[in-house]
Amino acid sequence: MAELTRTKSIEPAPSRPAWLTRAKLEPVFVVITLAAIVLSLVAEWGGWPSQWISALGVVAYLAGGFYGVQEGLESLRQREINIDLLMILAAIGAALVGEWRDGAVLLFLFSLSNVLQDYAIGRSRAAIRSLFALYPEEAHVQRGEQVVNVPIAEIQVGETVLIHPGERIPVDGVIVSGQTTVDQSTITGESMPVEKATGDKVFAGTLNQNGAIDVRVTQHASQSTLARIIQMVEEAQNRKAPSQRFLDDFEQYYALLVIGASALVLVVPWLLLGHSFHDSFYRSMVLLVVPSP
Repeated sequence: MAELTRTKSIEPAPSRPAWLTRAKLEPVFVVITLAAIVLSLVAEWGGWPSQWISALGVVAYLAGGFYGVQEGLESLRQREINIDLLMILAAIGAALVGEWRDGAVLLFLFSLSNVLQDYAIGRSRAAIRSLFALYPEEAHVQRGEQVVNVPIAEIQVGETVLIHPGERIPVDGVIVSGQTTVDQSTITGESMPVEKATGDKVFAGTLNQNGAIDVRVTQHASQSTLARIIQMVEEAQNRKAPSQRFLDDFEQYYALLVIGASALVLVVPWLLLGHSFHDSFYRSMVLLVVPSP
């Protein structure tokens, strides 16, 4: 971490209203897709007009495939084929052979998996935000004959920071004056406050409880124990497991294999073996739908 700031990588500033972001809309689309599928079943059992059932199918496809189509088109612009494109093609294929509900279920399951994944990632980001919340914005620094409020990123090694009872300790350092008890469970996991006096070390992000202390800074804010913990959490979040890296690499080959095999099942029996186009097309669409993950 070159400088301790509230990093924008944790939660990018939205370029549109918050309620229009994907994180907000995709769960709504998942619910709409499921509702349309269920209502279509009720409509069939209840003998509703076929136009209503078709309209529910259109709603399910639009809601379930909204973001999948965007991801698929983006992959094509990058001259790649990903799982999103495979799912969209499979859903279209299911609709073309008269099994639109199967395609809608595929879109529902796929979009639901994306929502669950985003939820898990969001929890990791919330954990990082909670670590940043342990830092005060400013600290009271002794500079000459004055005590001034200084942003923690501007505090230099060797300066003396004055910390009042009830304040978070902003830097790693050594107590040069005063004594207190410190709740340092955020760093060490100790459940009980620790007695601190002159000469003892204190850590950024811990809570000074009942005494005023002066602390000489021994580490820049970007190199404090808490900053290193935050850095490790961020790196762990961004690091992919070997199995995930393998699947990311394999995804393109798998999608190409399924699409290519479906094309062969359509073309070879129809053009070379004399089978009807309808039968060949049906088998091709079944092959496209069945392997969709």
